[in-house]
Amino acid sequence: MKLTATTSPRSSANLSNSQHPHRKWLIGVPMAFALGTGLYALADTRSGVHLVFSTFGIGEYTETRPHERADAPLAATPRTVAATVLPLPSKVLQPSGISWDAASGRFALVTDQADLFILPSDLSGVQDATVVQAGPLLLRQGHTETVTMADGAIYIAGGHSHIKQWSYLDEAWQEGDVIPFADALSPDGDIMAMAVDPTGRTLFYADEGGNLNAVDLVAQSQTQLVLEGATKDGRTLSEYTITGLSYADGTLYALTSYHHNILAIDPASGVIEDAWALQGIKDPSGLAVRAGEAFVTVDHEYTEPAPGLQVFALSRPDRS
Repeated sequence: MKLTATTSPRSSANLSNSQHPHRKWLIGVPMAFALGTGLYALADTRSGVHLVFSTFGIGEYTETRPHERADAPLAATPRTVAATVLPLPSKVLQPSGISWDAASGRFALVTDQADLFILPSDLSGVQDATVVQAGPLLLRQGHTETVTMADGAIYIAGGHSHIKQWSYLDEAWQEGDVIPFADALSPDGDIMAMAVDPTGRTLFYADEGGNLNAVDLVAQSQTQLVLEGATKDGRTLSEYTITGLSYADGTLYALTSYHHNILAIDPASGVIEDAWALQGIKDPSGLAVRAGEAFVTVDHEYTEPAPGLQVFALSRPDRS
C-alpha cells in the first residue's frame, strides 16, 4: 500500500513562515512604522491634534449671554477703540497670554501648546523659547492660559489651578515652586489671567469662577478684590469674565472675554476707573499694557490665519 503525505494549506503557510522568518519581519516592521508614524502625527503635530480635537469636539465652547456683546453692564458706555495689528513671529501660534516687563524691556508670551516665548520690545523675533509642560502636543494643548513677568521671575498658570514660578538659571528658564494658596481662596477652576506689580510682591489672578484675587508673594497671604462701579439697572459686574490682566502705572487693567472690554481698576479698592470697548476683535485671550497701549493676543484655530497682536490706544484724559 502506498502512503501519501498530505499537508493542509495552513500547515504549509506555517512551515513556509518558519522557514522564512524574514518575511514576517519584512511585513511587521513597515506596519509598525506606519502605525507609529500615524500615532505620532495625531499626538505630537499641530495638524494631528487639530484633527483629534475637531473629530471629538474637544475644546468647543460658545459663550452665550442674555445681553448683546456690545451691551456691557457698566452704566457709563465704554469708549470704543480700534486696533492696529502687529505681526507676531511665525513660530508663535494660538497665543493664550502675554505680559510686558518694563524692567527688562521684553514681552513674555505663552501659547495653547504650552510654549513660552520671550520677545523683544519691537516683537521682531524670538529671543528664547521653552516648552513649559512635558509630554506630546496632544496632552499639552490647552493647558497654559496666562503668563506674567516681573522682577526677574515669570509666573505661568492654566488648566491645573495652580501657578508656577520660573527663573532664568544656567542660560535657560527653569521651573520652580508652585505658589501656595490659602484654602479659603484657592482658585475656582482654571486660572484665566494674571498680573504682577513691578516689585514682584503682589500677584493678581482671575479664575474661571469669576473671582479676582491678590496674592502677597512675600507674606504668602491673599485677599479677594471685588469690582466696584455703577451698573445699568438689573445688571452686575459679575457678568464680566476676565481673560487677561496687566499691571501698569499703578493701575490693574482687565480684559474681558465676552463684552471685549478693557477695564482700568484701582488695585487697592477694586473701583473701575475707566473702560474701553475693543472694536473688531475676536476671541481676545491675553493683555499687556505698555505706555498707554494695550497689546491683546487673539486665540485662533490652527487652520486659521494668525491674526497677529492687536494694539489699542488707551487714552485717559483725566490723567494727562
